[in-house]
Amino acid sequence: MHRLNISARFRGKLPAILATAGVLAACGASLLLPGIWGARQEAALLDGPAARPAVAGLPDEEARAIPVLYDLYRTRLQPGNFGWQEGDMSLLPELEGCLDRLADSGVLPREMPAAVQPALDAAAAGAEDTSCLTQRTGNFAGVQVSAGGSGSCFVSAVWDTATGDVVSLNLSGELPAADPAAVLDAWRQDLGLDVLGDWQDESTETGVSSWSDKAQVYLYCAAEENSLRLTMTNLSGMERG
Repeated sequence: MHRLNISARFRGKLPAILATAGVLAACGASLLLPGIWGARQEAALLDGPAARPAVAGLPDEEARAIPVLYDLYRTRLQPGNFGWQEGDMSLLPELEGCLDRLADSGVLPREMPAAVQPALDAAAAGAEDTSCLTQRTGNFAGVQVSAGGSGSCFVSAVWDTATGDVVSLNLSGELPAADPAAVLDAWRQDLGLDVLGDWQDESTETGVSSWSDKAQVYLYCAAEENSLRLTMTNLSGMERG
């Protein structure tokens, strides 16, 4: 993937988006499991098929043909709006399946799902030092799990139940190292977004960001010591100044 200069409009939005992601990460850690990394991630979707009309100023026809993107546009999916609730534990196996898919497609190192599996097992068993929040909205579902003790861990993911596409992921704990550029590129391919061909990548202090003018979507991967975060943001749904 070629690295190009980000447009002035996107560059102007980037600090606010990164700041939002950072605030969400801090809030997730303080509210759900003090002393570990964490963040609440987001999703809200309307279900059911819909016509895909061209609208001036919105993503182009090629982007609207990608199901996960069109669902994103319809609901203006943004960080922090998923409405987490106490637990539908039946979603835990689906979360495990999403992590396995990301490992199978090369997005995550194979050791990463294995590293957080004990926390998922503890949450499923109702261990005292764990908490589990879930949500289903339209075609999308999400799970947040935190586990304390010596193996402190945080897992948060939102995915499209129709396609299995993961649109948000936040992991922390005793994780293997990961290259954020490689992770983001593999995630973009797994979502089928690489076909758009106009992605512009730029390194940040903690990871890699990428923007598609066709999609009006921003992807971000942060990989730090013992934590990894993937975020998809729909910039066409942000306030326009």
